[in-house]
Amino acid sequence: MSATIEIFYGASVIRISLLLCYLSLAVRSDEHAIGSKFQAEKIERKKCQYNLKMLWHTDVGTSPFAAPPLVADIDGGGGLEVAAAPFSESITVLDGNTGKQLTDSHWPLHNLESTFHASPLQYDIDGDGFLDILLVSSSGEIIFYRDDGVLLGDFSYQGPDHVSVDAHVYATPVLIDINRDGVIDELVVSTTHMFVEEDYDLLPQNSDKYVVGGIAIVNLTALYESGKKRQASPVSTHFYLELTQVLSEFPAFNLFSPTVVDLDGNSGEMEVVVALSTGNIHVFTPSTMMTSGQRAGFPLTHVTVHGQITVTDVESDGVLELIAVDTSGNVLCFHGDGSTRWSAEASGSSSPGSRVADTNLDGILDIIVPTNEGDIYVFNGTNGAVLPKWPLKTGKRIFANVLVTRFKSLKGPPDIMFVADDGNLHIVAGDHSCETHIALEESSLVEIVSHDLLPLRKGLEFLVSTKDGSIICLGSMLETPVEELIEDTARKNLLFRAWPGSTKSPNDFSFTEFKPFVYVRAKTRDQLEITGSSFLLDVEVIDRSKPSGKQKYDLAVYYGRHLLVRQQYSTPGQYQLTVPTWPEPGEGHVTVVLTNQHGQVATDMMSYKFNHVILLDIQWLVLAPFVAMVIILLVSHGFPAKDLLPVTFPLKKK
Repeated sequence: MSATIEIFYGASVIRISLLLCYLSLAVRSDEHAIGSKFQAEKIERKKCQYNLKMLWHTDVGTSPFAAPPLVADIDGGGGLEVAAAPFSESITVLDGNTGKQLTDSHWPLHNLESTFHASPLQYDIDGDGFLDILLVSSSGEIIFYRDDGVLLGDFSYQGPDHVSVDAHVYATPVLIDINRDGVIDELVVSTTHMFVEEDYDLLPQNSDKYVVGGIAIVNLTALYESGKKRQASPVSTHFYLELTQVLSEFPAFNLFSPTVVDLDGNSGEMEVVVALSTGNIHVFTPSTMMTSGQRAGFPLTHVTVHGQITVTDVESDGVLELIAVDTSGNVLCFHGDGSTRWSAEASGSSSPGSRVADTNLDGILDIIVPTNEGDIYVFNGTNGAVLPKWPLKTGKRIFANVLVTRFKSLKGPPDIMFVADDGNLHIVAGDHSCETHIALEESSLVEIVSHDLLPLRKGLEFLVSTKDGSIICLGSMLETPVEELIEDTARKNLLFRAWPGSTKSPNDFSFTEFKPFVYVRAKTRDQLEITGSSFLLDVEVIDRSKPSGKQKYDLAVYYGRHLLVRQQYSTPGQYQLTVPTWPEPGEGHVTVVLTNQHGQVATDMMSYKFNHVILLDIQWLVLAPFVAMVIILLVSHGFPAKDLLPVTFPLKKK
């Protein structure tokens, strides 16, 4: 009996030992597989130069970002800052180098009364040469802050008293020179007019059943004058495009930014292109809308259009096309007269819009469309065919548009970046030669933005704005070679690849060299102090699209909102502008704005001081006679018992 027990016990020990050995081998195998996977991903990232690390992480608030932040030189110091306004709670400006709040300022500002669906913009409302921060709240209020966070209350604007239904703003407005008069002062706003119960103590009968979608054009020059003189409403035009019931199948909500561009390319007044939730695409010229109606061929009627309308030159032949995506998954390309060029199908029921790039380097621009089913489609821009190896399927919803950039700065296909609802940052090369993902453990509703936030770090930095109100800065840990900090080629390449907001410029949706681009060369870019009555700017205009015979390049230089000089050219190239200095000594933002015949905009910006040294010299000259007199008196008389200059004494009490 005992022998049987011993045999059974021994067999059990052997089985357990074998089981433990098997489990150990399985665990080691799994660990080896996981380790091999991580090692393979590490090698892939190194090969493709996707070496991104978290550089800083800042909590701005606890509410999600409904619009991306703005990357720009906010304080005029020459570096880059991040202006951020999550949906609610706070508004702030962060140092782009560290992610910390700007020192010696009022940031952050607590925001408990307003919500924001729009990104910050910049406009010099008070005319002092510094670009102020412009915010438009969801309730339609226009608010201005100085770079240090001081509210410019005289210029805040809510709308005229006679408008009984508030305009709600659910997208970033467009600040542009729509009438081409050389003054950038038109703010084009997508508006949704409706009664919201929280905004009114007593609603009119049945008023909450209706909604009106429209466009408001606010003249900021008139707003400045009204702020100073307390005059009438600065809203120059308001277009009410459609009226529907709120609960209709296709309500007239205006949820996306308008696109403002000159479709004819005759260097005239620009058209406003906007799509409502009704499915109608509207195109009109503001000055003739009341008399002549909309552009011939419009409005176009489709299923609900989701995302901003992309307007671009898909063949680089000088003719613009319109790209729209509807909730049935149709991707539509239209000519400027409203006729259909091509149509294609994508998955899902919503899309944030589209981007344009030559993904496979075949010389043809492609249309990149993300969907709510987690797919990325790439269509041939000329015929709508889906490119080989696409769509890319992630299996998780994609809320925001993709960012198109290039990690290999001078060659190779562009790279596509996006955050899916799996908490990962996905990066894929346009030709699928590289693909990886980086775990963020965060998701995002808005686009990734990029710029050279840390000049001493190689390449661009990327900002991810999350659902929980934080901003994550990702970038390379490699140092920038010294020569790249000063030479034009590297700096120009960084500026070309940067994407500082929801769009690169007010109407730029593409990552391609077949579009206008402007760069101020280092020789004149790096001058910090300007003296005299004028100064020189060496400017390079780049555009590799096919000559159309109608090409025009309008170069304008602004000090804040003030136009200093404006020149027109017929070909790209290097030009030297003689720019008059602002007549008053001071400092501020100098912006070079390039506009082509279609109204497509490219910008470059610097910060300069004008005649600041002369101002200090004048101050010393004013003080010098007094100082000289005191010295002469002291030398001549020494320190006498009596005062040399008249003095007063208080009366003694008797």
